[in-house]
Amino acid sequence: MLSLVMKILRKPKIEDIVCNIQNNGEDKEAFIVQYQPFIRKSISSVCRRYITEQDDEYSIGLFAFNEAIEQYSYKKGKSFLAFADLLIKRDVIDYIRKESKH
Repeated sequence: MLSLVMKILRKPKIEDIVCNIQNNGEDKEAFIVQYQPFIRKSISSVCRRYITEQDDEYSIGLFAFNEAIEQYSYKKGKSFLAFADLLIKRDVIDYIRKESKH
């Protein structure tokens, strides 16, 4: 009985939420808005400065987070946030390298 109550009351894991978004497309925008501080933190760690919504790097980070939602697979054993952090940092680094050549 207690385990049934705990299942009902437990907060869903982020990986479960991502799988629901992948399967149903529900609340993707709300999920992205909820994790904007995480996205900014990932970008800031690469750029070593505060990131605003007007920065190009912020747009790239949002796009990478969206890509992480679409490409994530729980079967690979990595947490979603670690996967998203990797994609965000990779895309921002690629952007910085590309811009430094011009």
